[in-house]
Amino acid sequence: MAGKSLQDFMPDDVDRSRFQSLATAALQDTSGALPNAMHTTMRGPNTMLQIELLYVTFQGVDGASCLVAGLRETVDQAVSDLSMSARASSGSLPPAPDDAAPGAKA
Repeated sequence: MAGKSLQDFMPDDVDRSRFQSLATAALQDTSGALPNAMHTTMRGPNTMLQIELLYVTFQGVDGASCLVAGLRETVDQAVSDLSMSARASSGSLPPAPDDAAPGAKA
């Protein structure tokens, strides 16, 4: 990935220019480093990924303005589905009827 910019992985022109504008504004802002976020689509291996792009600026030891970014894949799953998944993984849901022990009464 040497020689590639983050925008090279954004297939949408609007996302690329929006990130460029936001990052440039963040680097020029001298009032303090506040974290920022934007949602974008990025190109992955043979797929498109919905990403939350988190970034913050800071001054390097040489005084230059720097930007560090983190990526988090977003999942389009309903809140109720997420709640059920969390409860099931924590063991707080009763077993499904197919999982019941043989001879157990439902």
